[in-house]
Amino acid sequence: MNENKKSSVVKAVLIGLGAVVAFVIANIGAMFVLLRKNVKKMKGNESQNNAVHSIGLGKGTVALSPDTNNAYLSCLNGRLDITFTEAPTHDVNMDLTCICGKVNVTVPASMRVISDLKPCSGKVDVACETPDDENAPALRLTGKTCLGKVVVRK
Repeated sequence: MNENKKSSVVKAVLIGLGAVVAFVIANIGAMFVLLRKNVKKMKGNESQNNAVHSIGLGKGTVALSPDTNNAYLSCLNGRLDITFTEAPTHDVNMDLTCICGKVNVTVPASMRVISDLKPCSGKVDVACETPDDENAPALRLTGKTCLGKVVVRK
């Protein structure tokens, strides 16, 4: 290979590496912005019918009671398993933030799932059959995942 071709290849590799580094830095910045917003949103929402839980660098389990109205949950570089102790008889709002981690949500068979989760370089996998009763209680999912994964199953 002559010197011109070698320098062109080196330039192309350096440009590619620069693009990858810029992408990673942008995603890390987005993760911290999401985490900060979620912490602000969670503060002051603790009450008898609201569930607030955050896990970082580890594994956690949250069992939601049937009288939970709202759940504010976040997972940073860990794994969070969310279940219900019993099927609720009313709609439940769940706000999730998953950054570099995995969140598994197990939904009672009698509930509908309405998902508005937004992935940002992450994955959202909601595979739930809708119950025949369209008036059944709904689990409304909102939030974001960045370099993480949210799985919702019945």
